[in-house]
Amino acid sequence: MLGPAAYAGGPTARLRLLETRQIGDVVLLRYAPKDLSKYPR
Repeated sequence: MLGPAAYAGGPTARLRLLETRQIGDVVLLRYAPKDLSKYPR
């Protein structure tokens, strides 16, 4: 979905899944960044 870019925390900073919610025929996935202090740049 997203191409190359300078994302917060770089390519090693994973996101944490907070919530999934079904809305009709689709699913909403809500993510939050993990603590960026754990990921050196």
